[in-house]
Amino acid sequence: MDFSRDRIVLFSTHVVEDLAATCSHLAVMRKGQFLYDGSVIQLLNQARGHVWVCETESDAIAREMEQRYRMSSRQYTEKGITMKFVGKEPPVYENVLCRAVDITLEDAYMYLMNGMNTSPNK
Repeated sequence: MDFSRDRIVLFSTHVVEDLAATCSHLAVMRKGQFLYDGSVIQLLNQARGHVWVCETESDAIAREMEQRYRMSSRQYTEKGITMKFVGKEPPVYENVLCRAVDITLEDAYMYLMNGMNTSPNK
């Protein structure tokens, strides 16, 4: 049964992935202003091609890249450090391979919050 079929449900959260599991339409506000009002798919499409994953084994390189680019996450793995960046272009750093990745709603949210969206909210 779809609880929201004939009504509006207000769901306030800081856990973006909760929304991905429950919503098809969302609005994002910051300081009382709407930054986005539209479908989840439209928001994902706005951020597509602007999320990059880079890998390194060096903490120093990771810190320097974090200073140069907008890092949205960092994970330590058995292969080293995997970093995720949001930007118009991929990060460029000597001997660090960066590649575009499939995005999540959290990635799209970071893209939106960093003021990189260029599409109007509809």
